[in-house]
Amino acid sequence: MVYDLILSKRSLSTDDFIFPDFYTCLIIAIFSVVDYMHLNGDMNDNVPVDRRSVAYILVDAIMPFVFFCAFVSIKEERYNVGVSSIAIIPLLLLLYKWRNKPSRKFFVFYSFGSLTIGAILILVETSLAKQGLLLFVGVSMLIYFIYIACIYPKKPLEFDKHFIKEEEKDY
Repeated sequence: MVYDLILSKRSLSTDDFIFPDFYTCLIIAIFSVVDYMHLNGDMNDNVPVDRRSVAYILVDAIMPFVFFCAFVSIKEERYNVGVSSIAIIPLLLLLYKWRNKPSRKFFVFYSFGSLTIGAILILVETSLAKQGLLLFVGVSMLIYFIYIACIYPKKPLEFDKHFIKEEEKDY
């Protein structure tokens, strides 16, 4: 994705600065990097390989493809597929974080909001669809970033560490 953005055949004229597809794709690429850094940086330290559930592994495998699908669909101007892909990311994160009770409520609301707004964007096709998609992707990434930076380091991180220690006592 980054390679495609860097080698974009578009010239950086003033038209490009008002053209939202490039920025939407850029935000999707940043979103995928933020997700990768959190899931592999924060989560891999707390969840040993032998303790990873099927949902954990499946979501880990599916997430890059969802980001890629969103990126490519926007490049190909198939905006409904892009909206759908971005809308299901919080749902996948909910599955990933399901066992973490302090995170569960956040991801239920995040998923519900994302799916609702995604459905509205798909159903209401307007001349502002590209700008709506840019805003949707940007806000979704911002919400996830706020979770990682402000919410996760508190109770959810402690829960992950405590949960793993409690599981180890059962063996």
